[in-house]
This record gives sequence, structure tokens and C-alpha cells, in this order.
Amino acid sequence: MGEIDGQGFMWWVREALQFNVHGRPYILEFKESSNIEMYGILVKNSPEYHIVLKDCWDIYFHDMEIYVDIWGQLELARLFGHTYKTEKTIVNDYGLSIELPMFPLNTDGIDVWARNATFRRIKVTNFDDSIVPKPTNKGYKHVHCTTDILIEDCETLYTVGMSVGSVPPNVNHACIANVTFRNITMDKPIKGIYVKPNPGDHGTGIIQNITFENFVIKSAIWYTVWIGPQQQYQPGWSHDAGCSMFYPFGNCDTYSAVTMDRITLRNITATGSLLPVGVILCNDTNPCTNFVIENFNSTSYLWDKLGTGWVT
Repeated sequence: MGEIDGQGFMWWVREALQFNVHGRPYILEFKESSNIEMYGILVKNSPEYHIVLKDCWDIYFHDMEIYVDIWGQLELARLFGHTYKTEKTIVNDYGLSIELPMFPLNTDGIDVWARNATFRRIKVTNFDDSIVPKPTNKGYKHVHCTTDILIEDCETLYTVGMSVGSVPPNVNHACIANVTFRNITMDKPIKGIYVKPNPGDHGTGIIQNITFENFVIKSAIWYTVWIGPQQQYQPGWSHDAGCSMFYPFGNCDTYSAVTMDRITLRNITATGSLLPVGVILCNDTNPCTNFVIENFNSTSYLWDKLGTGWVT
């Protein structure tokens, strides 16, 4: 297996210290490209996203791995000391003073703004979205809706879910449709199944015909299922907007501009979660439609005796 190592540790440290003033690079980025096949490769420790497919079509990725090694990167840092100076302070980002690994935010596995894309037999170990369709719109040159996406026979460790979105409204109509995740094994996901519309004041959007089937989810750290706004505050949002990390304690706004229609959860087995099974948050003025939950079996240490554990 070939290997591409982004050696992301120094970037993660600088990001935590807000020193990456020009952002962070991806390892691989494809734009306005088609007929791409990738297999037999390990892509690891990206400074930010590992693989980005933007405005692309006819994609086949299979039999490969994406890996973020926070402990191994820390040991590497201890072997190769490096100090750099900024106007604010001197930071030894590879020195013995760093005893804990840096949390590598935004190390998505594969981000997909594309149509007709298949991802098969891929293992993802990271600390953000694993394989995630993102919305395109009529402002894109080639792909006006992220559509016809198949993700199957994959496994994850940690991650923030097999995700869809986030999808804020757009004046050119943000769109994700016809996505299938199937035959997926997830171990210790921060979230498992994750669908996320986002707020916005202008335009429209749709998340439609999304299927999650044949999942085995072990020991979800947060919610096994989260369908609703991201649990975070985004730059540019008003201070009373957003969704509390402690929801249902605290506010979690929903928004009418992005429609969620035909989302199916079928043959899902989840064991060992700490929190309630899941959250589905829809908007009163533009409610979710045609949701199907079929053969969903879940056990939770805390909530088994309190009912299904769904928050809606």
C-alpha cells in the first residue's frame, strides 16, 4: 500500500494557538475533474481535510485507508524538536513540554462536492466527518446538486459520523440528494449518523432521499443519531443562534430555509451509547417529511429504562 503522510501535528498546534493565519492545506484536492479512481493507498495526518472532491463527477475510491495518529504524531514531535517564533511568543510545538496530543480539528476524511461517486471498502480513523457529501448549487460549473453518492462496506474509528452537510441555504439553491450509506461499522464515533442543515438568511436548500442502512454502531461517545443543526457556534452567527453542546439543556435553533425530505434509517444496531439514542430536530414552518425508521435496535447504559431515548 502506498502512503501519503501530511505530518499535521505542527499545523494542529498552530491552529489551536490561532497562528495559521493563511489557513491549513489539504493533502489531496481535485477540482472540476472526472473519471477519478483511487485505491491501495494510506492517507494520514493531514493538516486539515485529507481528500477534497470539488465540482467533480464519476468518482470511484475503494480499498484504501485514511488515518489520523495523534499519539504517534506526538512521539514524532518529541524526537524532532522544533521551535518557531511569532510576534506574540515563542512556542515549542515539538518539544518535551507538550505531553498531550493536539486535538486535530477539521481533519475530515473525504469531503464530496460531486455527482456519481462511489466509496467502497474504506477505513477511516479521524476526529471529524469521515466521508461526507457537501452541498453544491447552480453556481457551480459542473455539479449543480451533490447527487448519486454511494458509500458502502466501510468502517470507522472515532470520527464525527457518516455525515451529510452541513447545508446552509444559498441563493443558487444548495442541494444534496440521492445518497446511500450501507454496510457500515462504526466504533466509538463522536456522533454516528449525522445530518446537518445550517442557518442562513438568504436562499434555499434541500437534503433529500438520504438512506442509512445496515449499520453497526459501537459505543457512540455522543449521540448515535443527530439530525438537525450542528452543535456549535459558527462565525458570523448572531450570539443567540446556534445549538448548545448540552442540548436538550440549552437552545438549539432550527431553520426553515433548508428542507429535509425522505431520510431513511434502516437496519441499524447500536450498542453501548452513553446518551439517548438520537435527536431529530425539524422546523415548525418547514417540517421534515417522509422520514422512515425501520428495524432500529439500540442499547444505552443510561437510557434503557427510560424509553426509546429519542429527542424530537
